[in-house]
Amino acid sequence: MRIKDSKYSWVNDLDRSQHRSRYLYRSPPVSNLSLQAKAKSNIWTAYKRAASLNSVPTWYSAESVLPKYLIAHEKTRDGVKHSVDHYYPLNGPTVSGLHCDDNLQVITLGDNIRKGNKNPDDGAI
Repeated sequence: MRIKDSKYSWVNDLDRSQHRSRYLYRSPPVSNLSLQAKAKSNIWTAYKRAASLNSVPTWYSAESVLPKYLIAHEKTRDGVKHSVDHYYPLNGPTVSGLHCDDNLQVITLGDNIRKGNKNPDDGAI
């Protein structure tokens, strides 16, 4: 009997349940991550993706690419979304680039989407 009562407890207090759902849906997501933490998270995600493609050189260091990610986050704060893009794609059709500081660039999100997986030397942008 106890399980049955708790299983449908939301029915007994439907107004409260709906109010809570509405509040959680409408409230903006709370982010406690600092700019540095977000950049490090993006670095780690990019590193894992590049490692799966065997595009990470042995001399790679996260500290060398951190400034690019920080610049992208700071430019995004100004209103225009920016992202860190590989100049030469990691798995391009003709040439494959490495996941390193020399192959990264900060560009707007629209330019990054337009470029896609194309080689910039072929007139991608």
